[in-house]
Amino acid sequence: AVLVALGVAEAFHYFGLSGELGAILAGALVARHEKSEQLGHRLWALKEILLVAFFVGIGLKVSPSGDGWAVASMLTLLLPLKAWLFFALLVAVGLRARTAFLTGTVLTSYSEFTLIAGALAHEAGMLSGAGLSILALTTVLSFVIHLPVNRLSQRLYDYYRPWLHRF
Repeated sequence: AVLVALGVAEAFHYFGLSGELGAILAGALVARHEKSEQLGHRLWALKEILLVAFFVGIGLKVSPSGDGWAVASMLTLLLPLKAWLFFALLVAVGLRARTAFLTGTVLTSYSEFTLIAGALAHEAGMLSGAGLSILALTTVLSFVIHLPVNRLSQRLYDYYRPWLHRF
């Protein structure tokens, strides 16, 4: 799986495309394989190490200013709105309140794909270094908030259950 991801990434790079995009495509292709769940468990530690290295690599490229911290904090404060928008959307398409709430809490973070897109935009000259640092900081802050919220999601649902069931 690692060799497939690296090979496809290199092939994309050879044709002038983003190697990161190629690696993502390779991951999507491998994910369809019948042994993908077993493979995911075996590669979990490597994935976590690479993810940390990716965050550190982005962090070393840029460092946020005081204004950057303020913007990242404001974007992080939008996370509850994001969760409620997911909840409303999922309820509107017919999911139960519990499913919509738990899904909304799982999706309450900015993902590492934000950083991938930001890094590509930065390399293409479409995003400044300050903008990339804001995205990186916002993503890290969202993970810091997301981890305890995700751990407590069932308790939060139980607490808000009477109100949520109206939907």
